[in-house]
Amino acid sequence: LALVENNPVTTMAERVAEPLNRLVPISAIDAAKLQKQLLQAGYPSQDAVIVFCAIQVTLVLGLPIVFLTLCILMNASARSYVIFGAVGAVIGLYLPRYVLWKKTLSRQQRIRWALADTLDLMVIAVEAGLGLNAALNRVGEELKDTHKDLHRELELVNLEIRVGRSRDEALRNLAERTGVDDVRSFVALLVQA
Repeated sequence: LALVENNPVTTMAERVAEPLNRLVPISAIDAAKLQKQLLQAGYPSQDAVIVFCAIQVTLVLGLPIVFLTLCILMNASARSYVIFGAVGAVIGLYLPRYVLWKKTLSRQQRIRWALADTLDLMVIAVEAGLGLNAALNRVGEELKDTHKDLHRELELVNLEIRVGRSRDEALRNLAERTGVDDVRSFVALLVQA
């Protein structure tokens, strides 16, 4: 899979992120929750949490500076400095979480829409005589151009099975990575079968 790790922007963000994250460390529990949210939004990199936290810290510190600079340029009152500084900090704190939430919902919706085609293709592949692993592999390839998110997820399932994970565990990981209830139901059905 071509992940974002080779991207020069990501590499630069990781370099900037390390000193910022030393200043504001995140607990292991919060990091695990954030890693799951980022995974469900389509960011599987291990460094995604570090980059996300760096973006959040940068915005919390940077937006008040930008707003205060605007207050200076507009020759605003002292009260405006406090209000705009606080508004900038609040926006910087919540904007990354909001964007992550929207990206997660968007990706989950795309996966939900792709599931109908996936089920149809699975039925056709199994009726044609393919085993479940071969059918998952074939369906994943068929979805490559039309449903990229689910294609990547099925590719990961097939990769996990090839490296020795059980099919049940690989399918449960699929449900966990997507966070879509319909996929959980589909996985439960496949595991029962």
